[in-house]
Amino acid sequence: MQLPGSVGGADWQSGAFDPETDTLFVQSITAPFIADLNKGDPRATDLEYVPGLRRLGARTARPATVKAALRRITAINLNTGDTLWMTPNGDGPRNHPLLQGLNLPRSAIPAAPRHW
Repeated sequence: MQLPGSVGGADWQSGAFDPETDTLFVQSITAPFIADLNKGDPRATDLEYVPGLRRLGARTARPATVKAALRRITAINLNTGDTLWMTPNGDGPRNHPLLQGLNLPRSAIPAAPRHW
């Protein structure tokens, strides 16, 4: 696992500004990158190992072990630069069998929330 992911450590999603409170609301993502290697096929390559799936947010049998919320919204006071608050944007995998009994807080997954 690589963190920050292979696309860098920061990504501009979108934001909103409240001119009455001079507050900027910004969403951000911490997206781990799961990289794997496969044995090279000698009929196709002379490399001993070749890249595998190499997908951002690849699914594994184990939950990602990242402490902070993976997707969050932060409110910033533009007069002072202070962070007013930060909250997870969504709800991550708290019910995974390996996490039972930990009583974890909300921790959103890196994928964008889906609107059905």
